Amino acid sequence: MPTRDPRRSQRRTSRRALVVAVLAAFALTGVLATAAPAFGAAVIEPFMASTPISGLIDDTCAGAGVVGTFTGTETVEGKRVITPTGAHFSGTDTTVFRVDFPDGSFLLASQTSPLSFTSARADSVITFGSTLHERGTLFDANGNILAFEQFHARNRTTIIDGRITADFDRGFLTCR
Repeated sequence: MPTRDPRRSQRRTSRRALVVAVLAAFALTGVLATAAPAFGAAVIEPFMASTPISGLIDDTCAGAGVVGTFTGTETVEGKRVITPTGAHFSGTDTTVFRVDFPDGSFLLASQTSPLSFTSARADSVITFGSTLHERGTLFDANGNILAFEQFHARNRTTIIDGRITADFDRGFLTCR
């Protein structure tokens, strides 16, 4: 199975990490605004947010430099655990999308990523990371299958006092 240029997949992973970072901030905003529970107590809250997504993408199995328009929905679901010393979020990020190309071909895909975010109140430390697995099928304009793609990525980021101090982001795309 051929593997695409890792730099191209890296751009896709970086976009993904940005989306996850924004969702992490959103998920934990309620934590930081919530009054701290009593000593030794923990507050557990379910969390769910669904967001429409769209944009341009150029790192699919359609070929190098082929730009498509993607549309879909991203859903983050999980639970927040708030303690006197900080907060933790664990859940799943699921994205279902379609990419349409100028020649009429299209890609149908979905990706799932377990998520984990931790924020310590005492030292303003936020850590988040995920592992992503995407599967998609590329069709021609008549609906015939052209290729199958898989995208794998993983990332981990640590932010201290608003500055990124550690950042790891890797990904690769295979087409067959």
